[in-house]
Amino acid sequence: MYTLDNAPLSPDQRADLANTIASFAIENMHVDADDIDRAIRVQLGECSLKQAEEEILRKYKVDSDGQ
Repeated sequence: MYTLDNAPLSPDQRADLANTIASFAIENMHVDADDIDRAIRVQLGECSLKQAEEEILRKYKVDSDGQ
């Protein structure tokens, strides 16, 4: 699992991710380790946005119709 400390990100990618996490915090939205790992994998091209969305839906037991 990737973390901010071990992810092979460029300085620009790392700054973008840190800004995204900060934006979530400003909105009082919690970002957990799975969320950070998922975002890093998308940035690295290890999974697509669609795959990340499917992971989130499974995590919260929601189908693609919002049920």
